[in-house]
Amino acid sequence: MVFLPKLQQINREFYSLVDKVKPECQKNPNLFDPDLWPKQINGSRYDDQGFLYDPLIAKYYESMARETCQACPIKTECLKFAIVTKNNEMVFGGLTPNERRDLISSRR
Repeated sequence: MVFLPKLQQINREFYSLVDKVKPECQKNPNLFDPDLWPKQINGSRYDDQGFLYDPLIAKYYESMARETCQACPIKTECLKFAIVTKNNEMVFGGLTPNERRDLISSRR
């Protein structure tokens, strides 16, 4: 378990690195948040929260986020940050929340 002071230190260190490197994700943060990916009305289905969801659009944005992550100089640190802080949102280090959960499960 990560205690609050350690978590605060991890946050400070990571965001200090982000400020220093200025990765591409900072220019378009919506690209990394599946909740903000565009929804399409025609040919869509509703997700579990009642929003229209189109899997093709989601895959497109997911692939764009991954492509951006692949070229990032702090990709590894970003992934570690998401795992340590148990971030269950957004694409971090090129992995979706589900992929990070699978990665953690496979190491146990």
